[in-house]
Amino acid sequence: MTPLDQANRLATAVAGRQMELLSRPMLQSAYGLPMWALVICWAFSGALPFLGHVAPVNTITWFILVCMVSAITIAVGKTYRAESERPEAFDAARWTPRTLAMTALMSSTWASICWFLWMPGNDINNLILAILVLAGVMNGIIARVMWFRSYMAGAAISFPMLIARCATDGSDVSHLVAAISLCLFLIVTASVRTASRKIDSNIAAQIENERLKEENARARDEAERASRLKSDFLANMSHELRTPLNAILGFSEVIAAQHFGPNASAQYRDYANHINSSGQHLLGMINDLLDIAKIEAGKLELRPEWINGEDALAQSMRFIEDRAAAKGIRLEAIADPCARRLWVDERAFVQVAINLLSNALKFTKHGSIRAHLCSDGNAIILRVTDTGCGIPAERLPRVFEAFEQADNGYTSSNMGTGLGLTLVRGLVGLHGGACSIESEEGVGTEVTASFPLPEEERRPVAPAAPADGEARVA
Repeated sequence: MTPLDQANRLATAVAGRQMELLSRPMLQSAYGLPMWALVICWAFSGALPFLGHVAPVNTITWFILVCMVSAITIAVGKTYRAESERPEAFDAARWTPRTLAMTALMSSTWASICWFLWMPGNDINNLILAILVLAGVMNGIIARVMWFRSYMAGAAISFPMLIARCATDGSDVSHLVAAISLCLFLIVTASVRTASRKIDSNIAAQIENERLKEENARARDEAERASRLKSDFLANMSHELRTPLNAILGFSEVIAAQHFGPNASAQYRDYANHINSSGQHLLGMINDLLDIAKIEAGKLELRPEWINGEDALAQSMRFIEDRAAAKGIRLEAIADPCARRLWVDERAFVQVAINLLSNALKFTKHGSIRAHLCSDGNAIILRVTDTGCGIPAERLPRVFEAFEQADNGYTSSNMGTGLGLTLVRGLVGLHGGACSIESEEGVGTEVTASFPLPEEERRPVAPAAPADGEARVA
């Protein structure tokens, strides 16, 4: 966000706070204005002879105008209050001109008293009307001194209307009132502007403090969550590392001590195979950790080249086919003709495919796992779909984060480090691609990884129609 955008957003927020302070006194004025208008119309209709006898059409017209403006102000004010109570739907920028317009309308309606009830030649009438207009202005200043724009919306109309009325009258008293009103307008405007700027500055500082508190609270929550994830990760890693290490130590001790005698080569060979598989498992975890560290440090370099995607996918499938057969899970690998050439680092691509397939196998008890290579013309897309337990919706946004594990029904029996999908996202990101995931509990999961093609190879490709009997699990 640019500094100008930040300044505009802060100004809108300040205006919102100002409107909140202004809304209540404005509604109170709207309710009280018709009663004051009724008393004034009665006084100037001959009830007080020194004020003169204003024509009934003038008093009635002005009273109706006051009532109409008050009704409009009350309706708009109630709408504002209803929207402001729903912060997610409230738009301060949209309400600012409405609020200023209603302020101007109410002020001009009250100031019009010096035109509707004015009796030329009656100095007392003229003076009392001027005092009433100025009283309305002063009341507005008290309510709107904190927001200069709101003050100007009222005073910049009321003062000119009064000054114009007095200046066009032939009375010396009226001319004096016009001069005094002009001076008063200039003095009060300068004072209100200074006070309003200070109040705006205080409100802006308050908003910034609230924003900083929210950011600090979010940062603290995120730090606490990261700390919990790392603690869980260390606990899991302790188990994951100790298991193969204990196997390596235990089997190697048996072989070194020749517990089965010097000629039990078959048993020692079997133990050596266990040592090898445990070492491979341990090496895989360490490699994952080192690769993620290199990616985060920006030190993992790729060597992209054209490879056969179908062969690379088949190689990745062979890595899990024995475990899948033991669980009775059907494997399927499909490579569209337009997606069999990939511009990738072969080792990284195979690792991405293996991680996605292993992850799918880990959380699939029965059914199938399907790997599909296709193209959208700009990138080669790898989709791995399973019929496993799925991932809860609230965990989906965090599954690619380091140390995160998809908390579901199979987690306890399928403990892992939670680094597989993090490594996938990192490797795909180094290729300039992106990862996404769709899942539904009890139905399955689909993870998508895209590998962009070189610019000269990109071209639009019409989506292929799905083959008969194929279904997408999400």
